[in-house]
Parts: sequence; C-alpha cells; structure tokens
Amino acid sequence: MKNKKAEFDYIIRIAGEGGDGVISCGELIAQAAARTEFHVFTFITYPAEMRGGYSMIQIRISDLTIHSMGSAADCLVVFNQEALDNSDTILKKGGILLYEPEAVDVKGFEEEYTLIPISFSSLSKEAAAGKVGKNVVALGALGHLLGVDTAMLNKLLYERYGSKGE
Repeated sequence: MKNKKAEFDYIIRIAGEGGDGVISCGELIAQAAARTEFHVFTFITYPAEMRGGYSMIQIRISDLTIHSMGSAADCLVVFNQEALDNSDTILKKGGILLYEPEAVDVKGFEEEYTLIPISFSSLSKEAAAGKVGKNVVALGALGHLLGVDTAMLNKLLYERYGSKGE
C-alpha cells in the first residue's frame, strides 16, 4: 500500500519566557487549525519557574493524520534571545523567523532564513495599553501567515479571554 503524501504539513514553534503567553498563543493557533478541519499535534515545554524561564510550544498542522511533532520547523516565533538560542537549530533552512527586534539579535541568520521583525511588545502596548498581549500580536501575525480567518481568531480570543473584559 502506498502512503499518501500530505498536501499541507507545517510546523510552527513559538518560544519565549514563561509568562509571555507563548503557550496560549500556540494553543489558539492550534485551535484555529483544528476548527478548519486540519489535524493538529502539539508539544509543550513549560519552564520550571512559575514565571520566567524558557518556554515553548511546537504545533504541527497537516491535512493528514499526524503521528509525531516533526523534526524541523517551517516557522519560528521568538520573543527573546534565550528563545532563539534554545530553538535556532529547529528551524528549516529557508524557514521563517518572526522575532522581537528590540530583544533578539539575528546576525548570521540573514542568508538562510526569511526574517520578519515584529515589535510584539510595542504593538501590544499601543493596542492594549500594556505589555500583556504580545502573544496576541504574534497570533495575528501567524494567522495572517497561515491565512486564518480574522473572525475565527477574534472568536477564539473572546472564548479564551472574554471574561477579562475589553
């Protein structure tokens, strides 16, 4: 029997410091993919500390059944230097690196990856009047990258954070 090849198989890793909303962001993008009838596999590493320390979530999205988290990411989102240092070898050559330019040094990555600087903290501060919410900025960027309907992302955000108010 011949194995069927996936038409869509994409791996995203989101990494940062515990408390940055790394896991929430990944869970929301995974939910968005699952609600559009894709198969989803997630792998999470929590920091030992309650707040702070390296944290990451890896999400694999495919149109076929998934049996593992995969080995190399197509897209890496990092909020700080430690996140890049702990995850740089996971990114495929030619992959996409979304990063916080004020906190991450990407020298040496220019030739092998597509670099997309996004000021997650500044944008969230402008939109939400505080640092809380940079994960939502990252979610929006990932949603755009993957072609996720904005209305679906807004619904997921409301379901998860609606009880907190505007």
